[in-house]
Amino acid sequence: MSECEFAARIRPAGLPASVAIGVALALGCSAAIAETLIGGKTNATFPIVISADGSYKLRANLSPPVGTDGIVLADGVHAVIDLNGYTINGGANCSYWSSNNCFNSSGSAGIRVPGNSTAQVANGRIRGFTRAGILGEIGGAGNSVIARNIRIENNAVGLSAHSLIAENVTAYDNWGTGIYGARGSIINSMAIINGQGITLHMGTVAGCVARANGTTGFIFQRTTHRDNVAWDNGDAVTLDASSPGMNNNYDGP
Repeated sequence: MSECEFAARIRPAGLPASVAIGVALALGCSAAIAETLIGGKTNATFPIVISADGSYKLRANLSPPVGTDGIVLADGVHAVIDLNGYTINGGANCSYWSSNNCFNSSGSAGIRVPGNSTAQVANGRIRGFTRAGILGEIGGAGNSVIARNIRIENNAVGLSAHSLIAENVTAYDNWGTGIYGARGSIINSMAIINGQGITLHMGTVAGCVARANGTTGFIFQRTTHRDNVAWDNGDAVTLDASSPGMNNNYDGP
C-alpha cells in the first residue's frame, strides 16, 4: 500500500477533515482526497469560493472581471487545486514593462489563501492580477502554499506566501517580485523578467534561475542556497551572513 492509499484509509472517526487533508498535502497525495470539478457553467460568478476541505480540479479556463479574485479559500480551509492545464486570467496588464504601478494592496488575486488556510496548487497558468497570482494573506497562524508545475505571469506579484513550497514554478514578466516566501523551500524554479526575482527569508533555495530581473535576482536571509544561477539582473544576489551557499553561479549585474 502506498503512502497516499494509507493516508486515504486510516482516518479515524472524529478526526477533523482539516487534519486528514493536511496529511495528504504533506505527502503530496491529491489522489487521496475526493475531487470536485470547478469552473465552466458550474461556477458562473466570481470569485469562486472554496468553503470546504477537499480536492478541486478546473474543467475550463477562468476569466474573472478585472479587479476580481479568481478562487478564494475560506479561512481555515485546506484544499488541493489542480488547474488541469487551464489558465486563470484576471485581465490586467501587470507586465514588468508597464509604465504604471500595477501593484494594489487591495487588488485581485488568482488564488487567495487566508492566514489559517493551506493550498496545494498545480498544473496550470495564472496571469493578470493586480495583487498577486497566488496570494497567501498575512494573519492568523500563517498560511501554507504548495505550488508545483505552475507558470505565473503578468501579475503585480507572482507568488507570495507565509510558508511556501515551490517546485517547478516559472514566474515571468510580473511587475513586482516573481516568487516570495517568508519561509520554506523553492526548488527548480525560474524568475525571468520580473521587477525582482526570488526572495526567501528562511529555508532552502536550490536549482533555481533568476534572469533579467530589474532590481535583484535573489534575496536570501537565513537561507541555504545551492546550485542556483543568476545573470543579467540589476544585482545578482543580496544575502545575509547566515545564508550559506554552495555551487552557485552569480555573475552580478
